[in-house]
Amino acid sequence: MRRLVDAGLILILALSIVIRIVLALSTDLAPDEAYYWTWSRHLAWGYFDHPPLIAWLIRLGTLFAGDTVSAVRLLPLLLGGLTLLGFFFAARLLSIPMRAALLLVAAAAWSPLAMAGGFLATPDAPLVAAWVWALAFSIKALKTDKAWWCYAAGAAMGLGLLAKLSMMLFPISIAMGGMVWFILGRKSPHPCPFPRGLLLHGLLGMGLGLIIWLPNVLWTATHEWSTLRFQLGHALLPGAEGWSTHHAVDLVGAYVGAQIGLLTPLAAWWWLESVAAPPSPDDRASLLLWFTSLLPLGLGLVASFVVYQEPNWAAVGHPAALLIAGAYLAKAWDRADARRKTSVLRNAALASLVMVIFGAIPASHVLHPWLPLPAAKDPTSRLHGWAQLSQERGEEKPVPSEGGGVPKAWRDTSDSRGSQELEQGQKVTKYVGVLADTYGLAAEMAFYLKDHALPVASPDRPWPLLPAGNWLLVREAETGNMGRIEYRLTRIEKRCVKTTDLQTLELRRNDGAVLRRIDMLSGEGCGEKARP
Repeated sequence: MRRLVDAGLILILALSIVIRIVLALSTDLAPDEAYYWTWSRHLAWGYFDHPPLIAWLIRLGTLFAGDTVSAVRLLPLLLGGLTLLGFFFAARLLSIPMRAALLLVAAAAWSPLAMAGGFLATPDAPLVAAWVWALAFSIKALKTDKAWWCYAAGAAMGLGLLAKLSMMLFPISIAMGGMVWFILGRKSPHPCPFPRGLLLHGLLGMGLGLIIWLPNVLWTATHEWSTLRFQLGHALLPGAEGWSTHHAVDLVGAYVGAQIGLLTPLAAWWWLESVAAPPSPDDRASLLLWFTSLLPLGLGLVASFVVYQEPNWAAVGHPAALLIAGAYLAKAWDRADARRKTSVLRNAALASLVMVIFGAIPASHVLHPWLPLPAAKDPTSRLHGWAQLSQERGEEKPVPSEGGGVPKAWRDTSDSRGSQELEQGQKVTKYVGVLADTYGLAAEMAFYLKDHALPVASPDRPWPLLPAGNWLLVREAETGNMGRIEYRLTRIEKRCVKTTDLQTLELRRNDGAVLRRIDMLSGEGCGEKARP
């Protein structure tokens, strides 16, 4: 029976990995993924939005497998497996039994956030992997008092800082835990001395992490601290709509509901029940978990009173929260008599089943949309449409346009200068660049038009300069705002002499349902070296 249980847990875990691979191979790049791909074509120590690690990973994947969707997602997908391995390592260090640890890892693999975003090439993939391993190495250092693990944790922390600035919360959590231990531990009836050598090596390990991060810090400093200013403004400052009590209540409700949904209600309840009673200062590992879960999730809660928090922003707090929930069940099992053990086992099985269901819902919807969500509000709609359009382009299917004729923007007709011809009736216009109304659409155009060698830009990110000449202007038909492009051009007193509507492209699912409409316009005589 025990072997059957072990085989079942491993099968559930393997199935989650297979589903992620299927999701990665059967969907298009999300706008942000395409944006990070554009970074990978120009490697640097930093970028406007994030540190450089995701761009490096994408570049390495494309060197092996070319500029394809699967190559872009290759290494971030492998990091998902590495994250689960680190999670299992941490669970065993906390004395969670083998089968319970396997169950916990399987539940984490099927969590909604892991299934819905675990196959995407975003900075969260290396961030969470680095966070989990830094956490595991720190627990190992506290359990064994060996210096090596402090440096391993510091190296993981440094890599995490090269992935996303959220990793700064990790050393802050450790510092807060150390302060609590120092203040309360001395008052404990049975104080547990903290080895001075381990404290020194811990600080040196953090120093190693900061050295690894230093090139990105220097890059950011030489670029007017753009990454830091963008992230702080994006996560902490209210938008143009301002602040009101009613709006704040809605934001907090959305944040709390999202985190409960991502952790699942049972796991969230067990975590809250555990953190409501802080661990003893003598239990250094539990104190570390307490702060590395509570600080990210608590900071997100406080920030949600001011500005909307994306559900994944507090994701670094989830590994420790799940480990706390797992340790809570393990302790309940050890304290229970034979009759109550059945109840604990039933609760663990129920929690795992709920986790699998919560993860299967978004995964199945990504593969074959079935939830009653309008395309404009369905985030998975951004993962479909371009492949279908590429098939139509390969078949050279005519796309209607107001001026008649067959637009050639989707064919390989670029000349030696990288210009692109678009035929409208008898008129042929050479385009020297593409200007989109958002960075996501600009990045998608760059990825799916990469054979045309056209430079691409948008007004909401610092792209390279577009050459003077005729520009192909594109916008989301439902949400785009061409006036926004013209406004940006007006500010620098360089505008296109004339704009003409060309056509509307429709991005569809395989079943023909329209997901997005993209307007294409011709901008003639656009300003010399205008920066959008």
